[in-house]
Amino acid sequence: MLQSFTEILIPTDDSPGAREAHVAHYIDFVVNAAAEYAPEMQNEWKAAVAWLAGKKLDAAFVGGLAESFPPYRLIKQMTVFAFYTSRAGLVDDLGYQGIAYLTEFPACDHPEHRRV
Repeated sequence: MLQSFTEILIPTDDSPGAREAHVAHYIDFVVNAAAEYAPEMQNEWKAAVAWLAGKKLDAAFVGGLAESFPPYRLIKQMTVFAFYTSRAGLVDDLGYQGIAYLTEFPACDHPEHRRV
């Protein structure tokens, strides 16, 4: 269920999605690791997954959920964090090339930032 939900939030198209970033596996690892130090986190996730049980997970269902709905917000926040801190999200999707040493600072070429 969780994997399907994350794949709807960040689908695979011409760039990698939640599946390629192994987002559901990451979430499972984090929630499992929270057992000793953050048991309340596990309770939140258990409630969210219990709420998802038996629902027909498709883009229409997920798109119709309100951002303020706690289970949706919980899953979305962790999905976005997991994706954009993974290689698939950071390097492959965003094109991050690492910390670069610039020999000169390139000027901004946006018209609204030019001085007259």
